[in-house]
Amino acid sequence: MADLEKVQKLIASASIISMKEFQNIIFEKTPYVSSVNTSKQCVFILSGIEKLAYYESVVSDMYYENNDISATVSRKSFNNYIDSLLFQWKSENHEVTKSDIDSFFLYFTNQPIIDYNFVKGVYGLRLNSNNKECKIGPFTFYHQPYYVQVLSSTNKMDQELLWYGWHNEYLVTVNIKARDIDKAKEISYELFYQLELFIFYSIGQFNKKFAVNIVTQISYPFDNCLVLNDKETTSSYSREIIDLIPIDDPYYFDKSIGNDKLWELLRTPSIDKMKKRIISGIEWIGKANSEINIKNRFLFYLISLESVFTFQEKTLISPSIVSTLCEGVAFILGNDKEERLEIDRIIKKLYEIRSALSHGSDKSISEQELQLACFYSTNIIRAFLVVDELFAIKSPEDLNKYIKSKKYS
Repeated sequence: MADLEKVQKLIASASIISMKEFQNIIFEKTPYVSSVNTSKQCVFILSGIEKLAYYESVVSDMYYENNDISATVSRKSFNNYIDSLLFQWKSENHEVTKSDIDSFFLYFTNQPIIDYNFVKGVYGLRLNSNNKECKIGPFTFYHQPYYVQVLSSTNKMDQELLWYGWHNEYLVTVNIKARDIDKAKEISYELFYQLELFIFYSIGQFNKKFAVNIVTQISYPFDNCLVLNDKETTSSYSREIIDLIPIDDPYYFDKSIGNDKLWELLRTPSIDKMKKRIISGIEWIGKANSEINIKNRFLFYLISLESVFTFQEKTLISPSIVSTLCEGVAFILGNDKEERLEIDRIIKKLYEIRSALSHGSDKSISEQELQLACFYSTNIIRAFLVVDELFAIKSPEDLNKYIKSKKYS
């Protein structure tokens, strides 16, 4: 159904009532009533779960059908504007036309795209050289005193006031293009979170020595504990970081382990399906490397493998899918028949554990099992970053063909 028909149906299903009537409805606690838009005297409402679900479906479809709008305009701004139009059209008994719908979209696409520069404090990182910046993908890291000098040359605000209350020694910046600041914030926070996960991936494994924090509490740098009984009370408080990650160290750009390509994947435009799978795999390993719970860490490593080798989306992990996944890992990482058979056996064993955990088993995960899950998930991602013919694969279907060609060669 075209947008015009959907909007017409949506308006027909809505009502405009007085504010007093609306207050009575709320007082009676009538379920599934939403005030989409309110003026001083009247309220535009949708009553019933089906009408509310239809409203959400229509607005969501209109928002995401135009990539230019959904990529640069916040859902909040989009909803506010369409809600005001729905109220106006309903109250005026206006017959909505295709021209109205086109004008609605033009309202957003005619808005200028603005460059926003986001600056976030970083916890858990350092630079080997504090007197120059470190660029990683779309991000730039600075020692805060050095950035103050850089910024003061272009920003005329009182620097003391601008940095009042700032506690981080290091910071990271990223430039965002968007049509409103809410969308720019949304994009920046998604990117900063992705950066955290990429850094945790690059560490290589779970390591309590490191705690990276930019926009989330993904790590636990602060540790407070009280112990009470009827005889005594003890407490401990720690905010110690054993080691800071030197983000400008050559290791984080090492071509031999794919770290040079790692940061290229951050916010690469027009990325293909297979690269999206690789990014997802990196993020799951990042989550695993920052996770405290051992069972969760184990599952996250295996989900990383699934991100790469599950060829059909929205499919449960069946024995046939596990078999295909095992073959993929074996043919990419194994150098000969014996090594591939051994890898196949190990991955299947790990998936037996995964299946048991998924069905509520209280099985404990051994250190060896955890390290094997970490080893194979990490080395699969590294293979795709290092081996040119793997990095060139653009779709899951092409990966499937690649594995079959290895299998029957």
